[in-house]
Amino acid sequence: MRVWIASVLLTALAASPAFAQGTKPAQPAPTPQQKPAQQAPAEQKPAEQKPAEQKPGGPATVEGSPLAGVRFTERPFPLKDDGTYAEYMGPVAAGIGRTCGRLESYGWEFAGLDAAGAQARADRIFQSTMGAFKAVGYTITEVTSKVAEPGLAVYTADADKKQLMLFWAPVQDAIMLLLCENGGKK
Repeated sequence: MRVWIASVLLTALAASPAFAQGTKPAQPAPTPQQKPAQQAPAEQKPAEQKPAEQKPGGPATVEGSPLAGVRFTERPFPLKDDGTYAEYMGPVAAGIGRTCGRLESYGWEFAGLDAAGAQARADRIFQSTMGAFKAVGYTITEVTSKVAEPGLAVYTADADKKQLMLFWAPVQDAIMLLLCENGGKK
């Protein structure tokens, strides 16, 4: 089943126009133990739902996550879910005793970077994004789901009135962040 899960995520991501290029193997997902701590901006306002920005000749990117109220330092591509991400996230959430509701999915592309450059960019994106969650009041905890494959990082992000699950997955020349709203523990 694990091979099927990875191939489904990879296929869904490859179908996205923003990630149509690249065939290099995935880099491992960054973990807090591997990264030097970076300071998040002291004051960060929650993300507003703004239209995606599109660079001339390129796919659209977004400023932040409306679900989490977090702004991204590096703007990701919004990924459309044909049901594949939601189908995967449900069991991952159940594997940590939670449920998965509304879902958002984002991706950052590394086309044209060598392995070291791609890993450095992945580390920077991971650190700045996780710092942005902390800056708006989320407590981040790395968790182990019985369903998620090794190398795929799962976190809970809990704030006063929000409970989210964050799922980081390296794929080809990119990294994905899937996040879903949780109803808390079952």
